[in-house]
Amino acid sequence: MPAWMFDSVVLIDYYRNRPAVIAYFEMVLNQEATGAFSTITELEIWQGIRPGEEERHQAMLALLERVPLDGATSPADRAAPAVAAGRGHCCQR
Repeated sequence: MPAWMFDSVVLIDYYRNRPAVIAYFEMVLNQEATGAFSTITELEIWQGIRPGEEERHQAMLALLERVPLDGATSPADRAAPAVAAGRGHCCQR
């Protein structure tokens, strides 16, 4: 089980290089701790990511464990890959 569950606020603070969260990510990078994010967090971040930030975002997510809502059967879990690829929005039906 991961040591920390990062929400969208923490990930945004990481992107903005806010010192309060950098230490946690350094621990993950140094393999001193593990972290995770939920599908909802992933959707929120992909919806607001700026052009040119995609590669950094994907690299950061690769360091963390993705925790599905309910075994990848929820609408949010199914939408995440399309949102990440720029083909959808989290609220489409």
